Amino acid sequence: EDLTGVEDDVDGSDVLAIIYTSGSTSEPKGVVHTHASLLGHQHSLNEIRRLTADDRLFCNSPFFWIGGFAFGLLATLVAGATLIC
Repeated sequence: EDLTGVEDDVDGSDVLAIIYTSGSTSEPKGVVHTHASLLGHQHSLNEIRRLTADDRLFCNSPFFWIGGFAFGLLATLVAGATLIC
């Protein structure tokens, strides 16, 4: 599908997500992640993991945690793969 119109509206410095820390040493803090930082990092990780649209990825981590959000949800969205929860 052509996403050119949507891509023109989104800048790399736009906020993609705010993920909260666990607060293990203090109060939880909201960490702001931009489109450029999360998607750029995810493209690199998908290359390393060789994750493609032909793959199915199992993820049992919650999406409110950065691990589940990035390594499960974003990984499959960026690659066009299938996510199994």
